[in-house]
Amino acid sequence: MNKETGRGERKGLWQFLRHPRQREGGMRSLEEVYESIKDAVITVQSHDGDGSGFVVRQDGIVATNRHVVGLSTVVVLVMPLGWRRRPM
Repeated sequence: MNKETGRGERKGLWQFLRHPRQREGGMRSLEEVYESIKDAVITVQSHDGDGSGFVVRQDGIVATNRHVVGLSTVVVLVMPLGWRRRPM
């Protein structure tokens, strides 16, 4: 819980990149990597179809591919818990 905002903390890929955790003796398992970044992966919906993206910064910046968005002027981001948001 964030003391300033009163909201729960969201995990993102930026946290994994800044603070990678390794087990003693080497690399992490695929399950450990998945658990550490799964909340950063989102669905990107546009008029041209659906694709994926991921949160790269704590302020909500999302990366995806151009072919996912295509020429659409409106996209909807579907977060792991199911809530949807139109980016500004």
